[in-house]
Amino acid sequence: MTIVISEKITILKKLIFPINRFNFNTDKDLEITNKNFGLIAWLKSIDNNFIDWHLLRWCCSRRDADDDLRNQLMHNLRGVKDSEVIDYLLAYKEHQVSDVMTAYNNHVCEAAILESYRPFSTSLQKREVN
Repeated sequence: MTIVISEKITILKKLIFPINRFNFNTDKDLEITNKNFGLIAWLKSIDNNFIDWHLLRWCCSRRDADDDLRNQLMHNLRGVKDSEVIDYLLAYKEHQVSDVMTAYNNHVCEAAILESYRPFSTSLQKREVN
């Protein structure tokens, strides 16, 4: 069974995929729904209060795969310098961090922890208003 692009776009609309941000002219264009930058755009359209962090934004940006050192840095940690891991965790932005755990705890975990508490704080705020 073949589904035409217009039907697929209708389905994506129902799933709250941000179709207006991308061009869908061919089936190949629909592959964007499996790309990191398409997935983060989708997540943000589902929950516009979603809190992201630098590393997530960098991983989900449109960049050349050669720029992504994940396999080298994160899967083959032998011989990797701390400074390289810190640069990766901080999404290659300017920083003064010199300790891997500080970079991880303060710049990666902090955002994830804040995001995990958000549904509870929203629930509490609703209770206080009522």
